[in-house]
Amino acid sequence: MRTVIVQNQTSLLVMEGRMVRMSCRTDKPWFFCLWNSPSLEQSCAIQYQQPTSVCTRSNRTRIFGGRSSCDLQIKVSRSDHGTWMCLVNDNTEFNTIKKFISVQVG
Repeated sequence: MRTVIVQNQTSLLVMEGRMVRMSCRTDKPWFFCLWNSPSLEQSCAIQYQQPTSVCTRSNRTRIFGGRSSCDLQIKVSRSDHGTWMCLVNDNTEFNTIKKFISVQVG
């Protein structure tokens, strides 16, 4: 499985059927994270230090949270081609950070 840090890379090429983990990093602790697929058909959300996460319409995705990162793991299919968005809210100043990564499926 390949791990990609979103702030260091804006695009990646992944073969269909492979696993990839995209990591959205922050410099402050966060309390809410959301990942959206290019077509907005898939969304995954998690709150920091909460035991459950929610991923809609897919059993190919999992979301993981750490103190300064929010990661999305997916088993790549052709429908994953396009720009993914990570949205993170910090828990001190309540700022919202959006980061984008373009996924190309080979």
